[in-house]
Amino acid sequence: MQLVISRDALVTDYIAVSGLSATLINVVLVMVFTLFIKRINHVELNGFVIAGLLTTMGFAFFGKNIYNILPIYLGVFLYARSVKRPFKQFFVIAMFATGLAPLVTVGINFGILGLIIGSVIAVGYGFIIPAIASHVIRFHNGYLLYNIGFSGGIVALILTAVLRVTGLDLEVVVNVNEAWDIHYILFAILIGMSLLFISFGLLRERFNWSRYKKLMSMSGRAVTDYYRIFGEGLMLVNMGIVGLMLTLLVAFSGIPLNGATVGSIISVMGFSAFGKNPKNIIPLILGCILMIIVSGTVITPSVLLVLIFVTGLAPIAGEFGFVIGIIAGILHFSLVQYTAEWQGGANLYNNGFAGGFIAGVISSIMDSIAKRSM
Repeated sequence: MQLVISRDALVTDYIAVSGLSATLINVVLVMVFTLFIKRINHVELNGFVIAGLLTTMGFAFFGKNIYNILPIYLGVFLYARSVKRPFKQFFVIAMFATGLAPLVTVGINFGILGLIIGSVIAVGYGFIIPAIASHVIRFHNGYLLYNIGFSGGIVALILTAVLRVTGLDLEVVVNVNEAWDIHYILFAILIGMSLLFISFGLLRERFNWSRYKKLMSMSGRAVTDYYRIFGEGLMLVNMGIVGLMLTLLVAFSGIPLNGATVGSIISVMGFSAFGKNPKNIIPLILGCILMIIVSGTVITPSVLLVLIFVTGLAPIAGEFGFVIGIIAGILHFSLVQYTAEWQGGANLYNNGFAGGFIAGVISSIMDSIAKRSM
């Protein structure tokens, strides 16, 4: 119960709030609900759906629960009814839109009335986000894989400003697990998931290095569906390899794993079915590491989230090359330090919000240079 009625603002690690057992139960409940909605709406599996499912699973470790995602699903459902289109066309949007689930508990300090008001706001957000997302993608032209994160961040920015003007100040939270005994369990979960993906992938088809090189040669710009282009086997291998890379990166940081880092790695594994691969994410991570060294930034759980989620800009590195990828990582690391505060922690996809600006600016410049040289 404590997990359900916590404020859920970024970064609220449910393991620190209610323990590992309650968190895993929450993950199961959220996934059962999501898969049930997928099934009754006959949504076919593809790379984008896989990315949405694993992102939902990952954020059920820190910010999404079976209560605070319901109003947003309702809002998206009402939008589908209003435009007279089947909900299955908006199912993926609904999954990603729950990144603003903390809106539901934004007024938790005011008791039941606060929860009711928060739920109403969340329903309204779910109703408008499909229309906003379809327009916002034009700003970054698919060079950001977290379009709903950017779209939701704009809404969160406006709502936070309104709430702050009316006297309700929202603060960013950093409440994460610091216990090493939990770290080893989470490490085993991530390694196990990664190896399972690789094993199942190799069982589905024999590994072919030439095909994997072809997969990594793609920019990853939306829409790049590895599931449909290369099939289930190679997609699973890619997901497992990316999962292993990020797990080892975090393990070598010297900071114990928590719900947020585990959830973010699972989310990135999901997007490794839809645009991310080792070649297009490494330059971005190196850009962040370079900025950490130059600025003397101390490694914290929040910094690790930036290292993991900067990969949302994978199409920038994939399309414009290694050096531009490093520059994108440097710029992203700098901007994201401030954007969480702008949104009062209401948007769980803070890196998606910051990444939208970086993707829009860099892609505009690079496209302009390309046109002049023609």
